[in-house]
Amino acid sequence: GIVLNANHLTVRGCEITETQWHGISADTSGQTKNGGTMIQDIKILNNLVYHTTLAGSDGQAISIIADGFLVQGNTVRFNTREAIDIWLEARHGRVAGNIIYGVYGQRTDGRPPGGGILVDGADGIDIDGNTIYNTRFGIGVSSENPYYATQRIQVFNNIIYDNTGSGLFMWDSAGGISDGSQDVL
Repeated sequence: GIVLNANHLTVRGCEITETQWHGISADTSGQTKNGGTMIQDIKILNNLVYHTTLAGSDGQAISIIADGFLVQGNTVRFNTREAIDIWLEARHGRVAGNIIYGVYGQRTDGRPPGGGILVDGADGIDIDGNTIYNTRFGIGVSSENPYYATQRIQVFNNIIYDNTGSGLFMWDSAGGISDGSQDVL
């Protein structure tokens, strides 16, 4: 798909499909834990992303690791993993007005398929005005990575329905050195 590895980038009005891994992704070398420099000021606007992560990998349709971002107005459908994943120390962002559906796909690694929006190890994120249906789960706020706490997350004014699992969930991994999930509204 599209890999972002610079500041002040906008991906707008694209159709991304038939990828083995991510549809749109920030380069994971930007993780500060690994000594990288996180990219800043990213906008993912009004794109159509479908049939991505076909390899059943850990990729996501839209995967963001950035400081200062907006993911808005996208339609994400028929993927095998998470539709939108905000993770690994992403901060100061907003996920708003996206339409997500049909995220069930078959995985080749035996793990369950993904769902709507997942926030994991991020700080200062607003998730609002999204519509999520016919997926495994709607919105998840978790702390799966031991190096990054999930904090200052606000989830509001979303419409979530007809999912096979939770509409909204919070989860912390057992153990680790991070402070887990905190200050979640």
